[in-house]
Amino acid sequence: MKSIHIFFLTVLGLQLASCAKEQEMPEPIEIEPNYNYNTDTIISKYNYNDMYFFNESVGVMVGSAGRIIKTTDGGTTWTIANSGTIQNIRSVEFLDENNGWAAATGCLLKTTDGGSTWQVIDKPGGISATRNIYSVSFRNANNGIAVCQGGGTSGKFVLVTTNGGVLWEGKTIPTVTGLAAVTDLRGIAWYNDSTAYGVGATGTIIKTSDKGSTWTRVNTINLEAGSVRYNNLFFKNDIGYASGQSGILIKIKPMENDTITFHPLYSVDDGQNDAWFMDENNGYIVGQYGEVHKTNDGGSTWAAQNIDPVAVTLRAVQGFTSGKIYIIGNGVFLKSN
Repeated sequence: MKSIHIFFLTVLGLQLASCAKEQEMPEPIEIEPNYNYNTDTIISKYNYNDMYFFNESVGVMVGSAGRIIKTTDGGTTWTIANSGTIQNIRSVEFLDENNGWAAATGCLLKTTDGGSTWQVIDKPGGISATRNIYSVSFRNANNGIAVCQGGGTSGKFVLVTTNGGVLWEGKTIPTVTGLAAVTDLRGIAWYNDSTAYGVGATGTIIKTSDKGSTWTRVNTINLEAGSVRYNNLFFKNDIGYASGQSGILIKIKPMENDTITFHPLYSVDDGQNDAWFMDENNGYIVGQYGEVHKTNDGGSTWAAQNIDPVAVTLRAVQGFTSGKIYIIGNGVFLKSN
């Protein structure tokens, strides 16, 4: 009987030890995504290229197949606007709550009612219907600049208007020994009432100081990497930010004789499509494969953001003073938690 008691005590001890070990094992930790995303078919069935939010509630998004949609509740619901085109719309920007412009293949679009309805301006400056206009920006009601794809016989990569978009004039970019030839321009942004900058393929950075009448090349010979393309550009607090291929962010500082600094994302080598900075230190950059990175030291170091389960190309990012971040791309609209 004693041996039986010892046997059962031994088994009980093993079971208790096993339970103790199981209780010591930590529960798996579930990492919450930094963003939630809208799964509405209005979003999921189209690729969205750019957005402009007036505030956290009201905004417009543009994308493939002439798609323009508008929200008044921060992206919870959307209404479809009649763009008047089926072309791929690549960028959108507003002067105020009513007047805005969008750039598409072979045409520009204009709205005077906050993006609810649009007027199509076909072949501005006499460009062909197949040339991609990548970006358009107005400084005021009269002065606007659009940049586009190369090709054709004109060699004109810039379109300029001084009468509110009634007439557009094509402008050429001078060649500079030691700098790669311009093949296309992807982003345009005004710095002040007379000065604007453009960026594009082959490390191209251009500048005008006379509202777009004439252009010069900004010397980037030490930064050019042959196939590197800068995809977008915007100015914040006297600094221009341009994102591009191979995990690149550059800063342009007009106040420092157009000094350019180079801020690579060492953890990635794919294309970055857009950047947004709230101030000189804090910013975001988005790109291929659902990658979102954040910096709090002006781009010297970057931390990846968790947007699971999204792994599509992301094309635009916009932030607000509250800290809220919106991101769009191929079939997604993301909002930070």
